[in-house]
Amino acid sequence: MLRYHRFGDIPYLARQIEAGKPVPPPTVAAYAARATGIVDAGICSGDFVKGALTLALTDLDNQNQDAGYERWAASLERAERVARYALGCRPVDGNIWLRLAMIRQAAAEQPEEMEMMLAFSKSYAPSEENVIGGRYQLYNRLTKVTLDRLAGPLLDDLQLICADSGLRRQLPSPSPVLKGEIARLVPQCRPIGSQAAVKSGR
Repeated sequence: MLRYHRFGDIPYLARQIEAGKPVPPPTVAAYAARATGIVDAGICSGDFVKGALTLALTDLDNQNQDAGYERWAASLERAERVARYALGCRPVDGNIWLRLAMIRQAAAEQPEEMEMMLAFSKSYAPSEENVIGGRYQLYNRLTKVTLDRLAGPLLDDLQLICADSGLRRQLPSPSPVLKGEIARLVPQCRPIGSQAAVKSGR
């Protein structure tokens, strides 16, 4: 099919990234730029849309706002365009709602916006381990003001994380702000993060 001929490398590279395999930043940037072609072509197939979003987000993560603001801004604009298109194709995908929240947080964190997007993410993906882990990583970037608005989904996710020793070890250690929220909401939780988990004996 034409879409495989034009964009077949995009799902493949996205799977490489998601599997933790190294993909050079210039390659990511080149294919992230091509990923907007999926939007222009109106392709809504899950593999292509999710692959385009993975590449766009990875390229955004690779940018340095301070060292190359124009490249960062262009990458941010592209990632948001792809994410909003992906939601149009898959409006009940909790992972896509999470990814859009990550993009919006990178642009300018707005507590009300984070609350809405993470509520949708939690509603549509309440127990998927990879999405819970992604939400935790976003919580780790948020301010206290925003976290205060997320008490419901934050508590639910923390309870699942704290009950799963394997997941706890996979996640990064909490920021000082998130650490305070964990102590307040789930005081019995064992330490989160690989080093902390080893020290805790679990």
